[in-house]
Amino acid sequence: PGVSQPARAGASSSPAGTARWSRPQPVPPLLAGRATVVGVSCPAATTCYAADSSGRVLSARGNGGWRVAASDPRGGIVAISCGAPAACVAVDNSGYAVILDRAGWGSPVFVDSRPGTLTTVSCHGPAFCLAVDSGGSAFAYQHGAWTPYTVTSGPALAGVSCPVAGHCVAVSAAGQAYTYDAGGWRAATADPGHALTAVSCASPGFCAASDSSGRAAVLAGGRWQVVPMAMTAEAISCPADGSCVAVNGSGQAVTLAGGAWTAPAQVDGAALEALDCTPGTRCVAADHDGNVLYYRLTGS
Repeated sequence: PGVSQPARAGASSSPAGTARWSRPQPVPPLLAGRATVVGVSCPAATTCYAADSSGRVLSARGNGGWRVAASDPRGGIVAISCGAPAACVAVDNSGYAVILDRAGWGSPVFVDSRPGTLTTVSCHGPAFCLAVDSGGSAFAYQHGAWTPYTVTSGPALAGVSCPVAGHCVAVSAAGQAYTYDAGGWRAATADPGHALTAVSCASPGFCAASDSSGRAAVLAGGRWQVVPMAMTAEAISCPADGSCVAVNGSGQAVTLAGGAWTAPAQVDGAALEALDCTPGTRCVAADHDGNVLYYRLTGS
């Protein structure tokens, strides 16, 4: 699809498709262990993975049937991303990665010996991922090996999104956006004076990054534009150019469509902490109470 027009300032008065959200549905492994989800990744319409705060990786087929698929004995998993149904990487705050490939889930591999801790990871396809850390470093995973990069010596890299293999956007607590392309990096000021906390890119030409002040920096038409979201997002996912969903710690959701953000809609009574959308089908969100919610991207 073509690059959308930049989002307009202000928020739409229509609700965030409340009827498209399911009710919160319990995830038994979470309830049993009193753990919370720290990341969700759904590489296909019927396949989802989640990582929890106790160091476990969960998997599900369809709407439910969550089970424990792997674990990190160190605990402290902070993020998970899956580029394909049988290709995932989960990273922890000790600098390790747990990898799923055709042979199954492997043992943790040490990735980050640099100052700072891993903060998040993004994968595209079966053979490419990029992880970033709080010290300004990034680590590209290709052909079974990790390559380190020094991206910035400034504030932490808090989010990363790779819409295609070999192309990623990382965002920092200083409002900067760093684009990785074919092994090189370039910087841009996306949100001056504000800390960016998460980013999602539907394509190399369209991204949206949330900040800590209730705004979003949107990349479209080759430039970043900052617009209000009417809430401070915990997680954001953009399944298509011009289309995004975001959730917050008050159980609310907003969507970006037609160039405008909707007003926040109450979809859960608990804090929503993780989100991932599969293009053309649905989004999966996880809350602090051990539940998941499903959002239909199509239909009324």
